[in-house]
Amino acid sequence: MEKINTVKISGEGYLLNGSISVPKADGNRHYELIKQWLAEGNMPEPEFTEEELAKIEADRIARET
Repeated sequence: MEKINTVKISGEGYLLNGSISVPKADGNRHYELIKQWLAEGNMPEPEFTEEELAKIEADRIARET
């Protein structure tokens, strides 16, 4: 069994261990692994950090001015 080190929300799926893009597709072995990990009470990291969100907003404002 593959070890889960990190799970991050990524669009409509997840990023597993920083390198594997995993769609939310039943039967996908990585998605099944993540579902089990979630059922054990683990929480994925958000798609963007607070710093990334602040930069996205600052860039948006800069484009509008």
